[in-house]
Amino acid sequence: MVDTVNSLAARLHEVLVEHLTKGPAVAGTRGLHDVVARATALGPDGTWLAAAGHSGLAGLACAHGQTDQAIHHLDAAVAAGYNDCVALHIALVRLLHHDPRFQALYRRMRIMEFHFIEMLASADAGAILAALRTPVARPTSRTTS
Repeated sequence: MVDTVNSLAARLHEVLVEHLTKGPAVAGTRGLHDVVARATALGPDGTWLAAAGHSGLAGLACAHGQTDQAIHHLDAAVAAGYNDCVALHIALVRLLHHDPRFQALYRRMRIMEFHFIEMLASADAGAILAALRTPVARPTSRTTS
């Protein structure tokens, strides 16, 4: 069977549901690694799926205290376009905030204006201050002729 973005998005959903219902100890990392490999093979259309897989692997690595693996997967996720700066301020990931490698990858994220609204809604002052030190990517407006 040839992968499509839709079929692989469905597979990612299955993997994430398995992690949430059975727990990471049972689900393991094989499904997420599979999603990353298959998404990478899709080329540019699959980069967001690769980013999602890498961010999931980073979360699992954080949960197991594997800082180097967490940084590796977060770096790969950011390289693939991951920019959920709000998610990087949960307690589990905050343990990485002191690491210069984390700080460097966080600065590379393309944070959009709507992220500020999300952070205000969550009232996370630390996330807001960190994001304010990160350049904001503003969407370009389209003009019609």
